[in-house]
Amino acid sequence: MTKQREDVSSPKALSAFSAFVLGAVSKCIATCLTYPAIRCKVMIQSAKSDEPEEGKPQPKSRKTLSGTVHSIWEKEGILGFFKGLQAQMLKTVLTSALLLMIKEKIAKTTWVLMIALRRLMLVTRPKIKSS
Repeated sequence: MTKQREDVSSPKALSAFSAFVLGAVSKCIATCLTYPAIRCKVMIQSAKSDEPEEGKPQPKSRKTLSGTVHSIWEKEGILGFFKGLQAQMLKTVLTSALLLMIKEKIAKTTWVLMIALRRLMLVTRPKIKSS
């Protein structure tokens, strides 16, 4: 027979700093990869919300994805797809990194409390004597 181990160990948890760095790096990469699509979406939405004034002929705006991509490419080049990326990075990276850090802290605290509660229940459980 094998002896069962009574100790309950918590899963490995990231340190607060590791969680913060991991969250920041992952969100930074994700934002860089998806930002051109976000920028195109914003450009399409702003083109739809612009109402033409009466009496002034306005050039026909392209409200399609391909038209927006073409317009940004012609006017601003490749860097146009990343215009405003700094502000987006500051907002999303800090938010994501802080959330991951807080989540890891809560998970670690929860495991410690669960282990302490289990040990307390094992100590205070009355033993039944068998006759």
